[in-house]
Amino acid sequence: MSAATGAADAPDRASYETVVTATRFAEVAFDSPRAIDVVSQRRLREQSASTTPEALDETPGVTMQRTNSAGGAPIVRGLIGQQVLLLIDGVRLNNALTRFGPNQLLNTVDPFQLARIEVLRGGGSMQHGSDALGGVINLVTRQPLLDPQRGWDARGAALLRFESASRAVVTHAEAEGQLGGVGLRLGGSWRRFGELEGGRDTGRQRFTAYGEGAVEAAAAWSLGRAGLLRASYAGVRQHDAPRTDRATPRDFQLFEDQLRDLVALRYEGHFATPLLAEAQASLSYQSHREHRARFRLDRDRIEREHDRVGSLGGVLALRSEAPRGSLHYGGELYYDRVASSAAYEGIASGTLTPQARGRYPDGAGYTQGGLYFFHRLPLGSRLQLDVGARAGAWAVDIARDAALGQPLAVSRLTAVGSGQARYRLFEGLNLVASLSQGYRAPNIDDYAAEGCSGQGFDTPNAELVPERSLTAEGGLKLDLYGRLLGNAFYAYTYLDDVIVRRTVDDAAPQGCGTAADGSPLLVAVTRRENAQRGRVHALEAQLQLAVIRGWWLESWVAWTHGSVDLPGAASEPMSRIPPLNGRVALRHQRGGARSFAELALRWAGAQRRINGADRADLRICPNGAAGCSGTAGYAVVDLRGGYALTPELRLSLALENLSDQSYRVHGSGLDGPGFNAVATLEGALP
Repeated sequence: MSAATGAADAPDRASYETVVTATRFAEVAFDSPRAIDVVSQRRLREQSASTTPEALDETPGVTMQRTNSAGGAPIVRGLIGQQVLLLIDGVRLNNALTRFGPNQLLNTVDPFQLARIEVLRGGGSMQHGSDALGGVINLVTRQPLLDPQRGWDARGAALLRFESASRAVVTHAEAEGQLGGVGLRLGGSWRRFGELEGGRDTGRQRFTAYGEGAVEAAAAWSLGRAGLLRASYAGVRQHDAPRTDRATPRDFQLFEDQLRDLVALRYEGHFATPLLAEAQASLSYQSHREHRARFRLDRDRIEREHDRVGSLGGVLALRSEAPRGSLHYGGELYYDRVASSAAYEGIASGTLTPQARGRYPDGAGYTQGGLYFFHRLPLGSRLQLDVGARAGAWAVDIARDAALGQPLAVSRLTAVGSGQARYRLFEGLNLVASLSQGYRAPNIDDYAAEGCSGQGFDTPNAELVPERSLTAEGGLKLDLYGRLLGNAFYAYTYLDDVIVRRTVDDAAPQGCGTAADGSPLLVAVTRRENAQRGRVHALEAQLQLAVIRGWWLESWVAWTHGSVDLPGAASEPMSRIPPLNGRVALRHQRGGARSFAELALRWAGAQRRINGADRADLRICPNGAAGCSGTAGYAVVDLRGGYALTPELRLSLALENLSDQSYRVHGSGLDGPGFNAVATLEGALP
């Protein structure tokens, strides 16, 4: 068996998946000089992932933080939230209101819509612009049926799933067809999650139930030699998701509505001319609405906040052949418009009293974009170099705002560069290295947010500059005859002008919830400032080994160590750094995708390296800062399998957390599921 081909009974080989995130154009992950992992569609099915965050739970180098059951923010190389860029088919999910720290963006994407998930670890600002400091996660959707060898075709599928720990019911149905050069796809999902049962020492966790629905529609037109045109719509409606970490029976917050809509038009063309070998262009409009309600029964009122951001975007990517190598160039432009309001509603009277301001300035505008260029240059048959740069720009326009005290009009330019190298030592072994600059432009959440957060009471600050990073990375990628596969990476990231919350010394504490004893929970008033420099070291390694025919051993481990400078020569741990963690699995697979079985251990060490912000965070120190020593380690055993009863009918069963252990992923606001039986029945119409 060659290194480029695999047996039908082999597991997914992410190193030989086709990926687009690193260059915007298709390449084989094994040949890329970057650290890239892929969650394939087959893996999505076998994991029984009912949400997109669940689909990333077993991805090397990614830790999924959950403030509530409807959340799921990826931590990549120690960075989270605004410092990790999320894309869907290359369109930004991050927007002007992407929150400081954890957010719920990933959970507004239906996992049944996805063909694969690509995870690029490390800086990606040269290719994708702002926010790509820790990494880039690109959600690639399933495309309409379009086979040039067929004049027409049609098929459909349905899925029904039950989960015992949350008493969840998950349904999905889809249909697709083709007539000539036109393909269509329709799909829809409905999910209802009950209160989550934790491990044997946790029990049922209140304020964890919610429901959601999703729809998708897409059409594709073959333009012959001129290329392919696709139009798509995707919408998600998530309702009544509680914020778990700050909830008590008499003071709790609901994300009453989390609504996202995306309309996109995309063109792809391949041309038989060196001047323009490939072209991609997209236009998109995305609306993200969030309605929050804090129920304060002792005050007889509901505090309502409504935020909406509409994002209009355009992306262009081109590739040309050069006398030596290829040239990649293009750019993107996004404009976000914000609407924000707040009101108090009397519980007994029903009277609605509008407030002077929402969490953000109403009518604020945010523009960002940039131009990039890089040259992929082969030097002989073994060495390949990628060298590129980006010019980025952003602008903020906020009319007079009471919290800011004055109008805010900011426009800035920046530039970053990167270089990568791949050296093929021999067939099946690549040595890779890269040096990448990154940046994150402050958004409207940074400049102008006002209200309760996970670590205090936010107040605006108009004097912010971009965060910047420099990442040096080296590693190897291995594939020996398709029997031994793996990779290992070390990365060092230097962060400068990091935006952090700083306590406003002369401000009185504000009430942000209720303590367990019923007393008001007073928190410090904070303001964002460029007040930190930091360093992150990361080690990641993974291995796949063919034991005997049909049996594979798979394992990965990830370690991250982060620190930030304090005044003087002192330093402290960086916030929310995951502990040493990993996964090991023994897998049996026969008949291709017809059947599989897997016994897995996922584990994490204790995280005792926490800083002052962590101690003030109820997700990490639920009983307060005094005596808090961080997050305990855990080891959880899972057993799962699936079997195709007929070509049209498939049954899957997963038994998760067999020992019913109580555990919590570091930084999360709730414990993980206890013993969880997941049964899935899938049917297809060929």
